[in-house]
Amino acid sequence: MNMNSLANLFEESVREYGDNIAVRNKDRQFTYKETNILANKMAMYIKDKGINKGDNVGIYIEKSEHVLFLIIALLKSGVTYVPIDPKSPDERVKHIIKNSELKLLIGDKSNISDIDCNYVSIDEVIENSKEMTGENLHTLIDPEDPAYIIFTSGSTGKPKGVCVSHENVMNLFYGCADLFEFNNKDKWTFFHSYAFDFSVWEMWGAWIYGGEVVVVSFEESRNPISFVDLLISTETTVFNCTPSAFFEVSGELINRQNELSLKYIIFGGKH
Repeated sequence: MNMNSLANLFEESVREYGDNIAVRNKDRQFTYKETNILANKMAMYIKDKGINKGDNVGIYIEKSEHVLFLIIALLKSGVTYVPIDPKSPDERVKHIIKNSELKLLIGDKSNISDIDCNYVSIDEVIENSKEMTGENLHTLIDPEDPAYIIFTSGSTGKPKGVCVSHENVMNLFYGCADLFEFNNKDKWTFFHSYAFDFSVWEMWGAWIYGGEVVVVSFEESRNPISFVDLLISTETTVFNCTPSAFFEVSGELINRQNELSLKYIIFGGKH
């Protein structure tokens, strides 16, 4: 594997597993080739908005496949993404925007006043990126370059931004390589908010190995029956969750265990 960056790792998976499904939701699926082209188009459009390597760009949209395309697009551009949960209180959102020095905020909510940065809607990004060609960007990215900035819960004061490099994420998976037997047949739940660090494990655990990310909507994540229906229908093999989240769905998982294809239930985060 090319160890330079997450972008390179994704592009290696595109070359090796191009026709595999990279992203799936309840209604649609996208191969690695398709996902790569969509991400490249978004990256090119965002670059045309004046965003360059080393800039910080906020993502403030409802969880969907577009979050995943955007994250790949920004990483390919050498941009540091700053995830902001759209269900966060306005005070927290404004604090993150103010303290992360955003050059651009990509959102689907326009009800925040006093945004001190450039703003573009996800709909505009989706529509205008269709005009782009879709080739790989070939941005030179060092392993030490920042991949994302995630903000703490603020339980001990104001939320603090923590910068995580490409190398940090890659080392997590290389360090765990002997603990699991992940492969390109695995299907991983994208269960958590993309503003929660656990989501990075969910995304890249699939993509590094050529596996599939199954997008779990907020509503599905809060409804045990709907969630287990999704696990069964998609034949998901890897479910990652906090212990408290597992407690909410454990009864339904036990009741329908013979219908499941799960290989691993991996616990992490806070309890």
